[in-house]
Amino acid sequence: MELVEPIDRINQQLQREFGVEPDGSPRWRVVWSEDMIEKREMTHTDEGWELLYPEVREVRKYQHITERYILERQVPVFGQTDLVTKTSYEPAWTFQDRHGEYLPPYFDGCKLIIESIFDQVKSAGHHKKYKDEKATKEAKLKEIADMEFKLFGNETPAGDALAHRYGVTDFNQKVNIPAHDEQK
Repeated sequence: MELVEPIDRINQQLQREFGVEPDGSPRWRVVWSEDMIEKREMTHTDEGWELLYPEVREVRKYQHITERYILERQVPVFGQTDLVTKTSYEPAWTFQDRHGEYLPPYFDGCKLIIESIFDQVKSAGHHKKYKDEKATKEAKLKEIADMEFKLFGNETPAGDALAHRYGVTDFNQKVNIPAHDEQK
């Protein structure tokens, strides 16, 4: 696979730009999907037989992504999980186009993706609700009345009784309806 710039250089720039964790591991990194393995606690064999005791095995991390570079972010692992470690690198971006074709990774692309993620996290929950300055209390009440009419406009007590089944009679009963001639 062709590269625009070496992966080692991209990862050095990511460390310099976005830092490392207290243990020295990078917060962001670019990896090759085929090289990644992780330790997981397994309860079944590869053939599907249940084990008497769980065992830790190394398994391929990206079984669903083949031959692609991936931008990963280090995150803490919370709750019950089969991962053995307290932190994990999770995929933030797979370098491929919308048709699934290979794209080479490069630092400026990684930086754009990371900054976009940070912007989304920063702005989460801070969206201003649209407020129409021209809307008055009367206009709002009229809008509500119009909406009620659209939703329930043809409702009558008889219609409600039929809809909620307390006005329905047994249609199997013989009803004495006068014939057309008898109405005179």
